[in-house]
Amino acid sequence: MIERGKFRSLTLVNWNGFFARTFDLDELVTTLSGERRG
Repeated sequence: MIERGKFRSLTLVNWNGFFARTFDLDELVTTLSGERRG
């Protein structure tokens, strides 16, 4: 049970990091292309 909870936490952290990097990259590309939306 403890191991499962630990794994779940690690997975959540990994997904958060993945999405954060994806959004950062997306914003960077948008800035570079010069057509900022929003």
